[in-house]
Amino acid sequence: SSLIARRVGTVRWVVCASPAYLASNDVPKIPEDLSDHACIAFEGLQSYRQWPFVVASRATSISIRPRFSVNTADAVIDGACNGLGFARIMSYQAWGAVREGSLVPVLADHGPAPIPVHLVHAAQALQPLKLRAFMDFVIPRLERVLAGIDRIFAQSEQKGTD
Repeated sequence: SSLIARRVGTVRWVVCASPAYLASNDVPKIPEDLSDHACIAFEGLQSYRQWPFVVASRATSISIRPRFSVNTADAVIDGACNGLGFARIMSYQAWGAVREGSLVPVLADHGPAPIPVHLVHAAQALQPLKLRAFMDFVIPRLERVLAGIDRIFAQSEQKGTD
């Protein structure tokens, strides 16, 4: 490839629910427990009724029963914050609600591997000044934000295991 990729961090899929939902329902200990819970399906052009997890170092899929089905991340987050059930969304989408305590991550130790985030550009002998200025501006900010998001989920994982 003639492209250059600069890694700036990672994101991950997370399963969350509101504190109110968790207070009135059993907290799932293993992914299979989700079959007994209301879930929020994030659907657009495709139907996502299978959520991937890792159980005993093996990839597996769990069928969910959507109580609510929407096609935007904001609607998924709002539904979960309002106690409609479990949501599966990307960490960068959920981090604000998790930081505020509106959502609580669960099953973090069963999530798929983090997904790397890269800034990709064409390889050139002489980089245009606009590209260099953009990269100098955006790379440290993306690295800082993605590292902060990782810290929030690491803290929530530690709270869940204490």
